Amino acid sequence: MNPATWRSSGLGRLVVAVALCAAAWSAPRAFTRLADGLGADPLYLAWFVTPTYKINVSTDDSLPNVATGSDPETAIRRSFLTWQEVSTSIVSVADGGTTTIENAGRDGFNLVSFVDDDFVFNGALAATQIFFDAFTGVVTEADIVFNPAVSFSTHGSTSGVHDVQEVATHEIGHFLGLAHSGILSATMYPFAADDSQIERFLDTDDVAGISEVYSHPSFDTEHGKISGVIRFSDGTKLFGTHVVAADLAGRPRVSALTLKDGTYEIPGLSPGSYYLYAEPLDSPVAQANFSGYWSSAPFHDGFRSMFKGGNDNPGTPAVGAGGHIVRRITVSSLAATIDAGLVAKQPAGGGAIAASNTPVTVLQGDADWNIIVAGGGLGPPATFEILGPDVTRTTDFTYGTLGGGAPYIKARFEFDADAIASPRVIRVDSDDETVMLTGGIEILPSPGILYVSKDPLDPSAVFLRWYGGTPPFDLFRDVVPQMDAPVSLYQETDLQFAEGVLLAGMDYYYRLAE
Repeated sequence: MNPATWRSSGLGRLVVAVALCAAAWSAPRAFTRLADGLGADPLYLAWFVTPTYKINVSTDDSLPNVATGSDPETAIRRSFLTWQEVSTSIVSVADGGTTTIENAGRDGFNLVSFVDDDFVFNGALAATQIFFDAFTGVVTEADIVFNPAVSFSTHGSTSGVHDVQEVATHEIGHFLGLAHSGILSATMYPFAADDSQIERFLDTDDVAGISEVYSHPSFDTEHGKISGVIRFSDGTKLFGTHVVAADLAGRPRVSALTLKDGTYEIPGLSPGSYYLYAEPLDSPVAQANFSGYWSSAPFHDGFRSMFKGGNDNPGTPAVGAGGHIVRRITVSSLAATIDAGLVAKQPAGGGAIAASNTPVTVLQGDADWNIIVAGGGLGPPATFEILGPDVTRTTDFTYGTLGGGAPYIKARFEFDADAIASPRVIRVDSDDETVMLTGGIEILPSPGILYVSKDPLDPSAVFLRWYGGTPPFDLFRDVVPQMDAPVSLYQETDLQFAEGVLLAGMDYYYRLAE
């Protein structure tokens, strides 16, 4: 469902949605604030009071589209907590309990519902409807509705089944004033794979976004920012350009979209040096999935991606805590001839290739995956690299064509056992042209290690997270474990405890035995 904007008597309404998984999506992902307005400057949307949300009581019952044994009400509450736990943000949301209201609408209640049969989803998994003052940008009401025709679960998503908490966390980002994001690993990406829980956990881009809208003083004092302008050599300023700051380990940290005067600002950067690049919103991102201010004039997309300092020898400007540096990037007005909108992994021994524009996940120490990048113009001599010092390509590139006709590049990569667990940038080069898949790979921690923290919603339960392997559903202890030391479960499995660590991956909650 494409976002749309309506105006009436000083009241604005935005609808934003997360769409179904598909092999070839076109959608924006960047730390971008929800905004209205037709002029040069956006009218940003935000709450100026603590909103109270209510969950439709039907989530307590057996919903036909929710897997047996699921607890969507608790998953929604966890999703709201995820945003409120950001230390550099003062965002606050109140739990108003349940309500019999089923349908979204301007009624004075901030509703979360799984049973709105009147809402037109157009294939979306869920949607957020936001009402705001069209003169001040103050949000007055927001409703989140899940598509009753989509299958959901809260205890492990599978093929054709989507994770409630992942989808809810994304929609709550809209509820709080964030638009979609251009970093593939960010929670605010508007599409969700049907076998993923990763976007339950916020990316640095999401953290910067919510911290910019509802800033804690530490956000500005502990972080720096980069601002500037994106333009052609003739001085033309570019609207809707995706500007990304990636650290020297290849991790995309924060991004922004340029305003109509070509200016951008990237806040929330930890002290250090960064690659800085500008890219058009053409693939896998597109203007069509933005609303309000971001849809009020055509984006510039007829140019080539460019690093600050040039693609052959990118610069690495340094940012200090509380610092602010200015960097202008002049991009080539030559039309792009290559695209890199899809990514996939394939066992080293071969097999089917299922490419999409959601990130590919690998584990630390993996050496048995072919990584594939697909898109227009990606035949020879195109090549690609995964940025970062702890990733090594171990085979030559080979080329082929996907079933849908898109050409692809393939090579095997080895990920160090101590590689930094994080999203990475994929850089694709062909002759004198460069394109990026920002956050196209996510490296997860080694399998077999369980991380445990206290459950913020239930003091008698613990929160377990692990990577790889089969979920151990029968984990119980007869005492509450200490969160700062390894312990053994009844089957003598050693755990590593890490209270409060939020790592991307599978997670489940367990009530401790009395």
